[in-house]
Amino acid sequence: MATVEPVEIRPKLSAFRVEFFQLENRSEGASSDWTLNLEQTIEVGLGAPKVSDAPYQAVVKIKFVGDAYGNSAKERTAKFHGEYMARFNYPMGYTQDEISALLMQESNQYRLVAQAFPLAISHFRREMLASGLDSKDLPMGI
Repeated sequence: MATVEPVEIRPKLSAFRVEFFQLENRSEGASSDWTLNLEQTIEVGLGAPKVSDAPYQAVVKIKFVGDAYGNSAKERTAKFHGEYMARFNYPMGYTQDEISALLMQESNQYRLVAQAFPLAISHFRREMLASGLDSKDLPMGI
């Protein structure tokens, strides 16, 4: 007798965007001798549709806030702040209770964050490099 594997509900990434980004670095010249402080906040939530023919969405919000300071007396502090959002559409035909139960599982949250985090940190690193900061110490993974 053949066994039937349970169908896994997998959302698809439908949108990723930068919601806010600000970086200030008024130091003289680029320096690789910076001390970097970075705080990251990651939130995962469920978005319910306002109309009946729209899918439920998982929403991942990632926020980076930090500063860096040079080790020489002439260098000032650099400050940076970035906020990112990823939306994932669930297939139609599932209830809010079914999807909520999935989002409560850490493994499902991790799958969503693992797709959104590299996009966010890549943009963040690129902007830091453009302002003269060496971003090699930033994490590339979660």
